[in-house]
Amino acid sequence: MSQHLQRILPILLIASAVQCIFLMWSTEGIGSQLLYVLVYLVLLGLPLIRYSYLSEKALIMLLVTGSLGGLGMITGAMIDAFLDNPLRFNHSNMHNLDSGNTSLINWSNGLMLAICIPSCWHLCPHCKNPLSDILSHTISTISMFIGMLIAGNLLVNFSGELSSLGGMHLAMLAGMLAGTAVITPLSLILTPSTV
Repeated sequence: MSQHLQRILPILLIASAVQCIFLMWSTEGIGSQLLYVLVYLVLLGLPLIRYSYLSEKALIMLLVTGSLGGLGMITGAMIDAFLDNPLRFNHSNMHNLDSGNTSLINWSNGLMLAICIPSCWHLCPHCKNPLSDILSHTISTISMFIGMLIAGNLLVNFSGELSSLGGMHLAMLAGMLAGTAVITPLSLILTPSTV
């Protein structure tokens, strides 16, 4: 493990711990709470397995996305639920995305982007060139949203559990990480190595 990863690991662990607390807080029943935390840990662990031997840059990008971006997303989802925002991501909105995709405009997505992109710029060692960073992060953001929409639509059809805030968050997080993982090779080409 590099010194850079050792330096940012406490930030990622704290964000992940808070995200697990929010998952448990937003979910009823100890069984569901523990299941959701386990699924979250598996989702965040997949990049460790996949990228730990390939590229530390890709690993850091996925861990920052899953921990800090995910924390912003669940915090925003909790704000949306508290405000009873009709545009929040939920079970019924995932089936109505053909209505102009207004359900993308919510606290969940806003906080996810507001935390995820600056976190990547500051914590990913390869994000130093402003022009390629903007292009790379724009492509990554589009890919994250596509992954979130696909995962939400696919997983909503398989589980009534996704009607809960925690279940929907996990579906969105899975898609967000998948979208990021798919586009990561292109992102790394656009951001030449500085590590």
